[in-house]
Amino acid sequence: MKITHLLSLSVLTLFLSSCTCSKSPEPSVNKETESASKESETQGKAGTAGITGVIRFTGKAPKNSRIRMNADPACAKQHSQSPSDEVMIMGDAGELANAFVYIKEGIDTSLYRTEKLQPVQLDQSGCLYQPRVMGLRVGQTLEIINSDPTMHNVHSMADKNKTFNIAMATKGQVIDKTFTRPEVMIPVKCDVHPWMRSYIGVVEHPHFKVTDSSGKYAFDSLPPGKYLIEVWHEKLGSKRAAVVIPKPGFKQSLDISFSE
Repeated sequence: MKITHLLSLSVLTLFLSSCTCSKSPEPSVNKETESASKESETQGKAGTAGITGVIRFTGKAPKNSRIRMNADPACAKQHSQSPSDEVMIMGDAGELANAFVYIKEGIDTSLYRTEKLQPVQLDQSGCLYQPRVMGLRVGQTLEIINSDPTMHNVHSMADKNKTFNIAMATKGQVIDKTFTRPEVMIPVKCDVHPWMRSYIGVVEHPHFKVTDSSGKYAFDSLPPGKYLIEVWHEKLGSKRAAVVIPKPGFKQSLDISFSE
């Protein structure tokens, strides 16, 4: 019996070693298809096209006046000389700063309504608003800060949103505000210091830009479509231009100029 059992085990071992066992084939992954699927999903939400350009002023720019702060010594002593009222700030070739550039039409704003947004700040420092021109989204928190050792009065003059007029008496005081509707632009002033001005652009999507002295702006992650670009400047007014993005990945250049 023992010999028969050993012979049976030997035969079974020999059979298994000589057997070519087949496994069920694993499904192949087409990386190009997978990549295209992910790209298609991204395209559906945002896109890969872009619009870039420069905002300029042509002609002789008016000079900025000096701000006299002597009425409030707490303001005046924060500056070694009277600061300039920076209405017109330009680069060497007329590149225009403090222009608010945004896509006015053509964006599917429903794609952005669930985004979580970090607060943005408007500071009162040196008895000036910092920044002078800014943008934020509908529903995004605006933190208004008083960094000065004097009282300010923040007075918004909105047309489509609720106005507010709030005294901020102490250094370090912060108040939070939000805007519920798009509006370009909302003027903000200080009733205590009449030279203090700021302008807030409220939009429903992230495609906006405040230019610096390079005058440059850029909007990316756009799907193909027709877009209307608007540029606003506190002294020069507004200009609009239409742009067509014909296909994914297309990069469109659009410069816009103001003149005297």
